[in-house]
Amino acid sequence: MFIIRREQLSLLQKQLVEAFENSAIRRVRKKFPKQTAKSTDDHLRLMVRDAMERAEKYGINGEDEVTAYLEYMVSFGRDFDGDPSLKRILRVRNISGTEKLNRIAQIKSPQYEDSPE
Repeated sequence: MFIIRREQLSLLQKQLVEAFENSAIRRVRKKFPKQTAKSTDDHLRLMVRDAMERAEKYGINGEDEVTAYLEYMVSFGRDFDGDPSLKRILRVRNISGTEKLNRIAQIKSPQYEDSPE
């Protein structure tokens, strides 16, 4: 039988979170090169962590959902969720995170920059 100790599970979780952070940093640098040009990776990592925390309180949990939430933060500012029309959507409890983001996209879409592939 294979047994995973709590310490091993904690280390694995930490590695998965770090991999997500690195992926999210690469993605926002690619989609928003001008807005991220002056930001260090450490600054962007803090932004990713902030997005994860903020998104979670709205029931937005999946990697793709959190990344989309992060893109809104980069495009419209850290406190984009303070917009009353968006806040109403984010606070609805009986719809998924994906549905919340879809509804927000109907009102406001991230402004991606032209970036070289």
